[in-house]
Amino acid sequence: MKNLCFIIILSLLISACQPLSTEKQQQDFICRNMIQGYLKMQQYTEYKLWSVDMQRSQLFRYIYRPITEHGLMISALKNQALNFDCIQDQMTFRLRLKPKQLLMEFQLPKAKL
Repeated sequence: MKNLCFIIILSLLISACQPLSTEKQQQDFICRNMIQGYLKMQQYTEYKLWSVDMQRSQLFRYIYRPITEHGLMISALKNQALNFDCIQDQMTFRLRLKPKQLLMEFQLPKAKL
């Protein structure tokens, strides 16, 4: 019985760990770099990634929170969190700081054949 429960739990965990598609990996890479550029420009070096929501195909949500002087993230600092939306529309990426403040836009160059 214990082995059966272990196998069921293990199979659920493995099925939940599906790799990202190439398109989602590209979108995540571009979005994270846009956010990092914004944080550097604003000198928000103490902010680190807290969570990512990639449930929607064109919209990724990122939450960044400040870390303490000991390198810990404290969930009590929710009011200091920065919530970013990164939207992909074909070859254009838009980064918004919630609520709906457009920070930057990036357009991929068209591929030449």
